[in-house]
Amino acid sequence: MFCRNATEAIRHLAGQLRLGADDIVVTTVAEHHANLLPWSRPARCRYIECGSDGTFYTSDVAAALDQWPRPALLAITAASGITGWMPPLQDIVDAAHHRGVPVLADAAQLAPHRQLPADADFLVWSGHKMYAPFGAGVLVGPRQALAENGQPGAAASLSEPEEAIWADPAQLGAGGSPNVIGAVALNAAIDTLSDLSWPAINAHERHIATSMRRGLAAIPGVRLLGPGADTDTIPVATFTVAGVPHALVAARLAAEYAIGVGHCQFGADAYLTRLLGLTSEDVRRHRDQARRGDRRAVPGAVRASAGINTTDDVQRLLAAVTRVAAGNPPVPYHQDPSTGAFFPPASTFPERAA
Repeated sequence: MFCRNATEAIRHLAGQLRLGADDIVVTTVAEHHANLLPWSRPARCRYIECGSDGTFYTSDVAAALDQWPRPALLAITAASGITGWMPPLQDIVDAAHHRGVPVLADAAQLAPHRQLPADADFLVWSGHKMYAPFGAGVLVGPRQALAENGQPGAAASLSEPEEAIWADPAQLGAGGSPNVIGAVALNAAIDTLSDLSWPAINAHERHIATSMRRGLAAIPGVRLLGPGADTDTIPVATFTVAGVPHALVAARLAAEYAIGVGHCQFGADAYLTRLLGLTSEDVRRHRDQARRGDRRAVPGAVRASAGINTTDDVQRLLAAVTRVAAGNPPVPYHQDPSTGAFFPPASTFPERAA
């Protein structure tokens, strides 16, 4: 089923499975909000905790699956968009299937970096992560499950006001005109990555990830979040800089070095809270400040995401972060209290001021 993105694909599945208030969905604190919030509305969630390095074990998942009542679904990330860590997904899927529990794998972050997990019962990912245009996401699942439980949009093959023969399961959730361009573009992206060969992509990105993670961990004042720098991850690295707000690090990298990074909590607040070691009191205090419209001190981190980049790209990033961590900005930056974002003075960029 083609959707707008992975988030919408998970929402479709949450509606189609027809879960009730007594059903349990096992998921983890390492998930993006997209794989947490849709499950808490129709069902109850049972959460798998992570260690201070953001990882957990197959045994942790098995313990959650063995609790009573037995879960209706395991919804789990295939790769973290925060730390780059990849859970031992094959072992986890095997453990769930041994207990008769179907698995949804959120492969949005994994898709451009590794081959997709073929044994998951349900699979979602986004086209734009694979270098395709925005606006294409995919939900894959058993035809029978989607056909029996589908909540149709406007897709029917024969219809009268009081009776309809519903269309193929892949079309059930796609009311209106389908996103043909998005599907064709995603197919082209998949073909291109396949032509490059996954073994070649994997080898190159392992080198990029290791160089980036080792390099960041070695910079004075920089703390790399997640597992150790030598852990096999997708090429994503999230870090903090001592004494420098995450929003200012991101602003300086953009304005002074033309390097785009993400910052704040990346739609995974629970996971980042644990990675940063925040207490419940810390969270409450910052939440209260944000509710008052002051986001200047909202906790967060900086995320550098790579793909089929070059080693020169990584070296530019490392050199820039080293300079940001070592000294004060060359010009005073202004912080917007309502967003927490930092901006250099307009006079720094005359063309913008004009």
